[in-house]
Amino acid sequence: RLTNFTGTPSFRLRFIFTSDGVVNGNGFSIDDFEIITLPANDAVFLSLNNNNFHPVIGQNSGNIQIKFYNNGTNPITSFTASYSVNGVQQQSQLFSIFVNPGDTTTVTLPGFTTPAGVLSICGSVDIPLDADTSNNQGCFQTNSVQAVATPYADDFESGSPGWTTSTINPTTMWELGAPAYGHTSSAH
Repeated sequence: RLTNFTGTPSFRLRFIFTSDGVVNGNGFSIDDFEIITLPANDAVFLSLNNNNFHPVIGQNSGNIQIKFYNNGTNPITSFTASYSVNGVQQQSQLFSIFVNPGDTTTVTLPGFTTPAGVLSICGSVDIPLDADTSNNQGCFQTNSVQAVATPYADDFESGSPGWTTSTINPTTMWELGAPAYGHTSSAH
Protein backbone atom coordinates (compact mmCIF):
# COMPACT_ATOMS: atom_id res chain seq x y z
CA ARG A 1 0.00 0.00 0.00
CA LEU A 2 1.38 3.34 -1.04
CA THR A 3 -1.07 5.49 0.93
CA ASN A 4 1.66 8.02 1.81
CA PHE A 5 1.80 8.98 -1.88
CA THR A 6 -1.94 9.50 -2.49
CA GLY A 7 -2.36 12.66 -4.57
CA THR A 8 1.36 12.91 -5.33
CA PRO A 9 1.81 13.54 -9.08
CA SER A 10 4.96 11.40 -9.27
CA PHE A 11 7.37 9.45 -7.10
CA ARG A 12 10.15 6.91 -7.55
CA LEU A 13 10.42 3.30 -6.43
CA ARG A 14 13.75 1.63 -5.91
CA PHE A 15 14.43 -2.11 -5.81
CA ILE A 16 17.60 -3.08 -3.97
CA PHE A 17 19.18 -6.50 -4.31
CA THR A 18 21.80 -7.71 -1.87
CA SER A 19 23.58 -11.03 -1.78
CA ASP A 20 25.53 -12.96 0.82
CA GLY A 21 28.39 -13.66 -1.59
CA VAL A 22 28.40 -17.37 -0.76
CA VAL A 23 25.55 -18.96 -2.68
CA ASN A 24 25.36 -18.39 -6.44
CA GLY A 25 21.82 -18.29 -7.74
CA ASN A 26 19.75 -16.70 -10.45
CA GLY A 27 19.53 -13.34 -8.74
CA PHE A 28 16.39 -11.24 -8.73
CA SER A 29 13.68 -10.64 -11.33
CA ILE A 30 10.71 -8.30 -11.61
CA ASP A 31 7.91 -8.86 -14.11
CA ASP A 32 4.47 -7.36 -14.80
CA PHE A 33 4.78 -4.55 -12.26
CA GLU A 34 1.89 -2.12 -11.85
CA ILE A 35 0.55 0.42 -9.39
CA ILE A 36 -3.22 0.59 -9.19
CA THR A 37 -5.79 2.53 -7.26
CA LEU A 38 -7.45 0.27 -4.71
CA PRO A 39 -11.22 -0.05 -4.91
CA ALA A 40 -13.37 1.30 -2.10
CA ASN A 41 -14.83 -2.14 -1.33
CA ASP A 42 -13.02 -5.42 -1.95
CA ALA A 43 -12.93 -8.56 0.20
CA VAL A 44 -10.31 -11.19 -0.78
CA PHE A 45 -10.87 -14.81 0.27
CA LEU A 46 -7.65 -16.32 1.71
CA SER A 47 -8.39 -19.78 3.12
CA LEU A 48 -10.84 -22.22 4.65
CA ASN A 49 -9.44 -24.10 7.67
CA ASN A 50 -5.99 -23.15 6.33
CA ASN A 51 -6.75 -25.55 3.45
CA ASN A 52 -5.73 -28.43 5.71
CA PHE A 53 -8.64 -30.60 6.68
CA HIS A 54 -9.40 -34.35 6.86
CA PRO A 55 -12.81 -34.90 8.52
CA VAL A 56 -13.99 -38.33 9.72
CA ILE A 57 -16.77 -40.05 7.70
CA GLY A 58 -20.20 -39.81 9.32
CA GLN A 59 -19.09 -37.40 12.04
CA ASN A 60 -19.38 -33.65 12.40
CA SER A 61 -16.41 -31.99 10.72
CA GLY A 62 -15.97 -29.49 13.52
CA ASN A 63 -16.10 -25.75 13.03
CA ILE A 64 -15.18 -24.28 9.67
CA GLN A 65 -12.95 -21.19 9.68
CA ILE A 66 -12.95 -18.77 6.76
CA LYS A 67 -10.12 -16.23 6.52
CA PHE A 68 -10.24 -13.12 4.33
CA TYR A 69 -8.48 -9.82 3.70
CA ASN A 70 -9.94 -6.32 3.29
CA ASN A 71 -8.28 -5.09 0.10
CA GLY A 72 -10.51 -2.01 -0.15
CA THR A 73 -10.01 1.52 1.13
CA ASN A 74 -13.24 1.43 3.17
CA PRO A 75 -13.73 -0.56 6.37
CA ILE A 76 -15.92 -3.64 6.04
CA THR A 77 -18.70 -3.59 8.62
CA SER A 78 -20.97 -6.35 7.33
CA PHE A 79 -20.34 -9.45 5.21
CA THR A 80 -21.70 -12.91 4.49
CA ALA A 81 -19.43 -15.92 4.87
CA SER A 82 -20.49 -19.30 3.51
CA TYR A 83 -19.15 -22.67 2.43
CA SER A 84 -20.23 -25.67 0.38
CA VAL A 85 -19.20 -29.31 0.22
CA ASN A 86 -19.33 -31.04 -3.19
CA GLY A 87 -21.45 -28.20 -4.55
CA VAL A 88 -24.07 -28.27 -1.76
CA GLN A 89 -24.19 -25.18 0.45
CA GLN A 90 -23.73 -26.14 4.09
CA GLN A 91 -23.73 -22.85 5.99
CA SER A 92 -24.16 -19.15 5.27
CA GLN A 93 -24.06 -16.48 7.93
CA LEU A 94 -24.22 -12.69 8.04
CA PHE A 95 -21.52 -11.15 10.26
CA SER A 96 -21.36 -7.59 11.62
CA ILE A 97 -17.64 -7.27 12.33
CA PHE A 98 -15.44 -4.22 11.70
CA VAL A 99 -12.48 -5.03 9.42
CA ASN A 100 -10.12 -2.14 8.67
CA PRO A 101 -8.54 -1.69 5.23
CA GLY A 102 -5.47 -3.92 4.99
CA ASP A 103 -6.58 -6.15 7.86
CA THR A 104 -7.27 -9.89 7.85
CA THR A 105 -9.96 -11.60 9.86
CA THR A 106 -11.19 -15.15 10.45
CA VAL A 107 -14.80 -16.13 11.14
CA THR A 108 -16.16 -19.46 12.35
CA LEU A 109 -19.17 -21.36 10.96
CA PRO A 110 -20.72 -24.61 12.23
CA GLY A 111 -19.44 -27.83 10.68
CA PHE A 112 -21.15 -30.45 8.51
CA THR A 113 -21.77 -34.20 8.60
CA THR A 114 -18.90 -35.70 6.64
CA PRO A 115 -19.69 -37.85 3.58
CA ALA A 116 -17.32 -40.57 2.33
CA GLY A 117 -14.86 -39.94 -0.48
CA VAL A 118 -13.21 -36.93 -2.07
CA LEU A 119 -14.55 -33.62 -0.79
CA SER A 120 -14.50 -30.39 -2.77
CA ILE A 121 -14.86 -27.69 -0.13
CA CYS A 122 -15.43 -24.09 -1.22
CA GLY A 123 -15.67 -20.99 0.94
CA SER A 124 -16.72 -17.47 0.06
CA VAL A 125 -17.01 -13.99 1.51
CA ASP A 126 -19.45 -11.46 0.08
CA ILE A 127 -19.67 -7.75 0.92
CA PRO A 128 -22.02 -5.07 -0.43
CA LEU A 129 -20.72 -3.17 -3.47
CA ASP A 130 -17.66 -5.42 -3.85
CA ALA A 131 -15.59 -4.05 -6.74
CA ASP A 132 -13.97 -7.41 -7.62
CA THR A 133 -16.02 -10.54 -6.94
CA SER A 134 -13.52 -12.79 -8.76
CA ASN A 135 -11.40 -13.01 -5.58
CA ASN A 136 -14.23 -13.79 -3.14
CA GLN A 137 -14.08 -17.59 -3.29
CA GLY A 138 -11.58 -20.38 -2.92
CA CYS A 139 -11.82 -24.17 -3.08
CA PHE A 140 -9.67 -27.13 -2.18
CA GLN A 141 -10.01 -30.90 -2.27
CA THR A 142 -9.43 -33.33 0.55
CA ASN A 143 -10.36 -36.89 1.45
CA SER A 144 -12.62 -37.84 4.30
CA VAL A 145 -11.15 -40.53 6.54
CA GLN A 146 -12.61 -43.62 8.18
CA ALA A 147 -12.71 -43.66 11.96
CA VAL A 148 -10.48 -46.37 13.42
CA ALA A 149 -11.37 -48.26 16.59
CA THR A 150 -8.66 -48.99 19.12
CA PRO A 151 -6.71 -51.11 19.66
CA TYR A 152 -5.53 -50.99 16.05
CA ALA A 153 -2.70 -52.69 14.18
CA ASP A 154 -1.65 -52.81 10.54
CA ASP A 155 1.37 -54.62 9.10
CA PHE A 156 1.19 -52.70 5.78
CA GLU A 157 1.74 -55.95 3.92
CA SER A 158 -1.53 -56.57 2.10
CA GLY A 159 -3.11 -53.29 1.11
CA SER A 160 -3.95 -49.74 1.98
CA PRO A 161 -7.16 -49.56 4.02
CA GLY A 162 -7.63 -45.81 3.65
CA TRP A 163 -4.06 -44.69 4.31
CA THR A 164 -2.81 -41.74 2.28
CA THR A 165 0.70 -40.37 2.01
CA SER A 166 2.08 -36.92 1.54
CA THR A 167 5.57 -35.52 1.64
CA ILE A 168 7.41 -32.29 0.95
CA ASN A 169 10.37 -34.26 -0.40
CA PRO A 170 9.55 -35.59 -3.90
CA THR A 171 12.24 -38.30 -3.63
CA THR A 172 10.55 -39.92 -0.60
CA MET A 173 8.56 -43.01 -1.62
CA TRP A 174 6.14 -44.91 0.59
CA GLU A 175 5.54 -48.54 -0.35
CA LEU A 176 3.47 -51.45 0.96
CA GLY A 177 5.10 -54.80 1.71
CA ALA A 178 8.37 -55.89 3.26
CA PRO A 179 11.11 -53.23 3.22
CA ALA A 180 13.74 -53.69 0.51
CA TYR A 181 15.78 -50.50 0.42
CA GLY A 182 19.29 -49.75 1.62
CA HIS A 183 20.09 -51.27 5.02
CA THR A 184 16.41 -51.99 5.72
CA SER A 185 15.88 -55.27 3.88
CA SER A 186 13.25 -57.08 5.95
CA ALA A 187 10.34 -56.54 8.29
CA HIS A 188 11.04 -56.31 12.02
